[in-house]
Amino acid sequence: MSPDQRQCLLQAIKDARAPVAAFSLGVVGFAHPVVRRLLIPGDGHKVVFTTAACPAIHTGSDNKIISSEYYDLPLDPSLSYVAENPRATFAFLGLVIKSALLHVGDAFSAAGYLDRSPELEFLRHVRNAVAHGNKFNIASPLKRPASFRSYSISEALQGCRLLRDREGDGYLHDGDALALLDYLESSIESHA
Repeated sequence: MSPDQRQCLLQAIKDARAPVAAFSLGVVGFAHPVVRRLLIPGDGHKVVFTTAACPAIHTGSDNKIISSEYYDLPLDPSLSYVAENPRATFAFLGLVIKSALLHVGDAFSAAGYLDRSPELEFLRHVRNAVAHGNKFNIASPLKRPASFRSYSISEALQGCRLLRDREGDGYLHDGDALALLDYLESSIESHA
């Protein structure tokens, strides 16, 4: 593995892990109405995003946005939904973890999955399942072993849910998905 590949893969893992931690620490707290009023006072009730029509957000000397045609995501409806549906935060965490797995899987895919070890084959199938609606899509017999820890992927998983939901349906626990990222990071660092 080249030093550039190594750095790119390590950065992808760090970039994927950070939003999971931020989400885990922040979503429930920010959803509480009292916390929202304290931390998001006045007109700080939205997040703005660039668009094709507004590729940069500009502010005036008073810090008010002077750009137009940006996307304005109002926070109150989303945070109210979280506050009213606290059990849904498990599903929301699953979205962040799936995004992290997809991001890291894309980085390893760009690197050709390197040595095609059982753990990297496992990552390849996990990435594919995320991309297919959180369900395994194994159209033909496996060419290489795909395993991580006590998990082993086989054709029998075709159509099964990848990540467990709050009812316990699914193959992979959230913590094991994150442990896969840790394993990949330490594996890359040990091959430096």
